[in-house]
Amino acid sequence: QNKLEDYIIELIESKNFPCEEVINHYIRKFKFKPHKKLNDKINFIDCVFKSNRYELLDKYVPCLLIHSPQYNIINTCVKFNNVELLKKYIKIKGVNKFQFIENRTPIMIAIENKNIECLDILIQNGVYIDYEPDLNITPLEFFFDIVNDEKYKLNDDTLQEYLQILDRLL
Repeated sequence: QNKLEDYIIELIESKNFPCEEVINHYIRKFKFKPHKKLNDKINFIDCVFKSNRYELLDKYVPCLLIHSPQYNIINTCVKFNNVELLKKYIKIKGVNKFQFIENRTPIMIAIENKNIECLDILIQNGVYIDYEPDLNITPLEFFFDIVNDEKYKLNDDTLQEYLQILDRLL
């Protein structure tokens, strides 16, 4: 199974080869969970995002309505700053404003990665910017934690991005 999972990752990342036959074999032979890591490396969906092989999402993860407390497609769209898919999956799935994965909500991921357009979309779709009850932190407090952690990395570009984020959170 590990060799097959490594091969699936390689095929997806190569972009040159059709990988449907191998994935179909994997699905038939093993329980396919697209949000679980392949060979403890990367999950199928992150691999697809990272490799820009979005056609595989519609084929193997219909509607991406994965019911798992450890996974949220919206978080993945924000993480990879994919605005078009973020809009698409918000329409399909909506936004779970309080679902946090690895101690991050979608808005926190947008702040952390300085994905301003994703941040705008989340705010337009009703994500709270006041308080994250499960984390006992506001997005604004999270923002300042990030800025303090990265203060040595500040340059003109990041300063402008941080100012834009701050403007949206106030």
